Amino acid sequence: MKTDLAKVFRMLPRTRLLFSFILPQLNWRGQTARTAYGVKWSRQWLNGVMAGFLAKRQMHCIRHSNIDLSHLIRDGVHLSPEGNKLLLKFLVTLYSKVH
Repeated sequence: MKTDLAKVFRMLPRTRLLFSFILPQLNWRGQTARTAYGVKWSRQWLNGVMAGFLAKRQMHCIRHSNIDLSHLIRDGVHLSPEGNKLLLKFLVTLYSKVH
């Protein structure tokens, strides 16, 4: 991800990015961690790496502390209607603060 974004920033130097943290999930495609804790740790690690990468470029990340595993549908991956409403409400609120 960092390599791809670095290319974008070189090609479009005035580009600003707002990274949305990866949300928790019960199931991950291609899951390689042996435990759910390992998946959680990997997600949190990646979110942290991306936050640091963007912070060096004066860019920000969005944390979704209001969304948790209870906001997923049965598949353990996709947001429920309530989870989607929370995410959309958060993004609209964020957008209205910027504009």
